[in-house]
Amino acid sequence: MLKTCITIAVGCSLLLLGCSLKQPAHKMKPEAPSVSPADFTKADRFLSGGKILNGIINRDIDFHWLGQGEALWYKLQTLQGYSYIKVDSASGGSAPLFNHTLMSRALATVLDKELDPENLPIKRLDPLSNRRYLVTLLPPVAPKDNSGLNSTWQCDLTKITCQSYRAGDSHPSAITSPSGRYNVLSRDHNLWLIDTSDQSERALTGEGIPNFGYGGIPESAIWGNPVSRRRAPEPAPVQVLWAPRGDKFVSVRVDERHIKELTLVQSVPDDGSYRPKVHDYRQSLVGDEGYKIQLHIFDISQGKQIIVKYRALTGSSGYQGPIEANNVWWNEDASKLYVLDVDSSYRKLTLVEVDAMSGDSRVLLEETDIRQLLPAPPITAPLIRILENGDIIWFSERSGWGHLYLYDGKTLTLKQAITRGEWLVRDILHVDEEQGWVYLAGSGKQADVDVYYKSLYRAKLDGSELQLLTPEIANHELSTPTGYQTQLPNQPPPRSFSPSGQYFIDHYSTPEEPGAWVLRSKEGRLIRKLAEVSVTNSPDFPNIETFKVKSADGQYDLYGTLIKPSNFDPSKSYPIVDGIYPGPQWIGTSKTFEGTLSSFLQPLSLADLGFIVMTVDGRGTPFRSKAFRDISYGNAHTAGMLQDHVSALQQLGESRPYIDLERVGIYGISGGGFATARALF
Repeated sequence: MLKTCITIAVGCSLLLLGCSLKQPAHKMKPEAPSVSPADFTKADRFLSGGKILNGIINRDIDFHWLGQGEALWYKLQTLQGYSYIKVDSASGGSAPLFNHTLMSRALATVLDKELDPENLPIKRLDPLSNRRYLVTLLPPVAPKDNSGLNSTWQCDLTKITCQSYRAGDSHPSAITSPSGRYNVLSRDHNLWLIDTSDQSERALTGEGIPNFGYGGIPESAIWGNPVSRRRAPEPAPVQVLWAPRGDKFVSVRVDERHIKELTLVQSVPDDGSYRPKVHDYRQSLVGDEGYKIQLHIFDISQGKQIIVKYRALTGSSGYQGPIEANNVWWNEDASKLYVLDVDSSYRKLTLVEVDAMSGDSRVLLEETDIRQLLPAPPITAPLIRILENGDIIWFSERSGWGHLYLYDGKTLTLKQAITRGEWLVRDILHVDEEQGWVYLAGSGKQADVDVYYKSLYRAKLDGSELQLLTPEIANHELSTPTGYQTQLPNQPPPRSFSPSGQYFIDHYSTPEEPGAWVLRSKEGRLIRKLAEVSVTNSPDFPNIETFKVKSADGQYDLYGTLIKPSNFDPSKSYPIVDGIYPGPQWIGTSKTFEGTLSSFLQPLSLADLGFIVMTVDGRGTPFRSKAFRDISYGNAHTAGMLQDHVSALQQLGESRPYIDLERVGIYGISGGGFATARALF
């Protein structure tokens, strides 16, 4: 039972100390942690901005496919430095991507110092041919002319020379077309087009006004952060989605004129002054009408602006704009635009097809629910694919679990379920229409495995077959570029599947094991291990243990982690702190090794101070059945289920005598601060 407690509040975090739960009979003599200033300094390595992630070898191998995926190259880290490796995808054979000695000499022709061939300060590398590379260096860079204006060089390893390279000047918020010919930016609430060949500009719109402008992020969207954007050195990228050929794009006009202002006070101004500053912005509150967004298509080749003939998309403070949320996408030839209309209550999803020439629209599919209805598991792009024959892959939780369904593109009727059962589809990675396969990430399918661990499967579109392609018992991270994210200049996202769909890169780990990067065929055959992930450079690493307990009602298995001090001694007794994050849109327990280190709950920093830290995900959180998540729908106070956390502590205390249930703390960030306050009261 909870007893008298002391709580400390810091920012949006709350730390609750001095609580007691009923102690089991095997109570041990407590030894209070002895914490010194040096311990706090050491623990800082796990806080935001700490260097612990830099100590993980091969946490990111920066892989890139060549051509259609017949080869790839990646950056391999060793204790001595880095090497760049080229791999033949079919055979797994490898060779250096380039001669490091020659590259270091070529770069030395434009820099003031010699470079270590094993530690070339390369931030980004783009092979132009077998011997020519576009190289962007890590700062600081000191060209011989001391201009300091450029850190990108075109290097020829035959001539052993590098020369300065500069693409056309670009406004920091501009979005570049796929061909590189045009930039689009927002200026004074209107859209402008810049021709990079001669830097000429022309206005595409002229009627934009404050709170009713083009290309902006809604101020009242949760990811808008308008005050932070105003204070940032560079504006947010304009909301633009180019068509694949770069001849047209879609953007937004955001109407927030009807939304009242909210005022924030900045108590500590950035300029060092002492007088607080006031910031006003448009923010809808509970019961208010949200922002309205009208989609506009701009055909550059035809010089046309086409208004999408569909009702304004609406949103509230918990909603992103449609381009940010990946709810807008083009077909391959840009003859059609697809829009997923998610109403602000998340009770209705509508898939809309738009004729890109006329702006005419028609509804393809619609689904409603009396409770929360999601187009994908939380914080995932909508799991919808339009096939070449017009058929539609659609994600739905109608069975109680999130699965894929195939609809006839002509009759718009359901053909069949592609997947089924008591497990969850998490993402769509690739669709092989010719062979009739959809490649998907899923969790909860394998018996006796953490239900949150993602694995890659492929399923027949006719629903007749499901195959596991990643057999390791671990969390398999795979990614695919979607929507707005592909438009960020010079930051193409990783794509696990090769463009041809014949191969994929799999990065797997657990909270306890760093794991590896591997290359596989589309059938799941292991072709080559590309890199081992390790923490050789990170001594005194905390002890991480995963566990499984029952929910307080005994109905569900719950999964969590215990983070123990690096000098953990099971013969001693330790206070335990519950790091709680109740969602309901995310879980608090990371399922990857790197995620455990960088978790926003920062459990490793507390463990470094002599505590054991528990994270566990109770009922009312996502990535399980709809019934499991819906427990918290309309009842935010039940998210994460405090009873489940108390029950988990008691179960762990029974089986682990080193846990002192007379010294229990709880802390949280954001929604975890809310949950911590509830625990106190």
